[in-house]
Amino acid sequence: MDPAATDAKPEKLQKRPRVSTACDACRKRRAKCDGVKPTCGRCTSLALKCLLTCLTLQITKDVVNALQMRIDSLEKELSDLKMDKGDGSKEGTATPPVVADAFAGGLAFNSHGELRFYGPTSSYRAILADVTESSVEAARAWSLTRAPIPYAPPLDPQLPRRPPVLSSDFSAKLIGLAFEHAFSQFGLVDERSFLQDLTTSATSRTPHYSPLLLHLVLAFGARYLDPADTSWPREICSDPSDPSTRGDVFVDWARLAIDGEFKHPDVSTVTSLTCLSVYLGGMACDGPALMFHAQSVAMAEDFGLHLDNHHLQIGSRSIPPALRDVRRKAFWAAFQVDVLNSIYIGRRPHWFQDDVDVPNPPIDNDVDFDPPACTS
Repeated sequence: MDPAATDAKPEKLQKRPRVSTACDACRKRRAKCDGVKPTCGRCTSLALKCLLTCLTLQITKDVVNALQMRIDSLEKELSDLKMDKGDGSKEGTATPPVVADAFAGGLAFNSHGELRFYGPTSSYRAILADVTESSVEAARAWSLTRAPIPYAPPLDPQLPRRPPVLSSDFSAKLIGLAFEHAFSQFGLVDERSFLQDLTTSATSRTPHYSPLLLHLVLAFGARYLDPADTSWPREICSDPSDPSTRGDVFVDWARLAIDGEFKHPDVSTVTSLTCLSVYLGGMACDGPALMFHAQSVAMAEDFGLHLDNHHLQIGSRSIPPALRDVRRKAFWAAFQVDVLNSIYIGRRPHWFQDDVDVPNPPIDNDVDFDPPACTS
């Protein structure tokens, strides 16, 4: 018998070539696909359109970076284990090293030896990334210290000094400095609505304005006065002999006035608490800043500022556009301060994406791109 004849197999016994991915039509019928391009044999015989949907999983850059970081971490642990064995440790007794992140959130001692919590998202991660561990501990001890004399007995409560009556020109100057320098960066107060209500009802309270909020605006403006300038009255300082305390007299009085606002709060109360938190945070009083910020977000949630008007029950009256606008601005002011506090101090944010559905305030060209209204 011819050997060539024995090696040849009948046509019907030859198997079709196997491909890694079948076309859509063959995959739907669970049939074998020969993978011929551009049309496989089965689609050709049945006059079907041969298409191949790409099923490749798209790996994002974030996933790659996360995997690379994990690989680097495991390689470091393996390297440490090899070093431990090389130092004379017994075979099989090496334990994984405890890698301590100098910036991970946890407990730490401040400069007075008191335990305090510091967060993992604190901005000190970036500032102290390349310094020694002793410098990290020293900076953390300073940053967690709030009271100069922690074990001093509490003082008897005293009423703060009433802020002085300012001239209209000097008051306008402080308001202008606040909106030009502070509130142009932090959209905390609606400038035009605040000034309009200040002009028409200086002693009343509206969603945009209140005497409490006015004191805080004056305090912000006072911080931008030149300390060496002798033309402004020293009565605006909590300590008239110390120019660095300028504006604090307004804040001390505002902290007293907040107690009255709590009995009948309004949207302007949320804005006032947010402003007070920013002011105290800028003065390195992180503890009181967090306390008043927590009150602002709790009150904002109580007012439902984080929810849009479609959450109203069917049959309820609709929210007026003006009230909806001021509610939206007050919420996003509190939200941005919540994010900044979370990044700066290292605390968990109060608001998450799933909690909020109120839209961002629209861009108002008259407000965002025109000169400050207080200068006109």
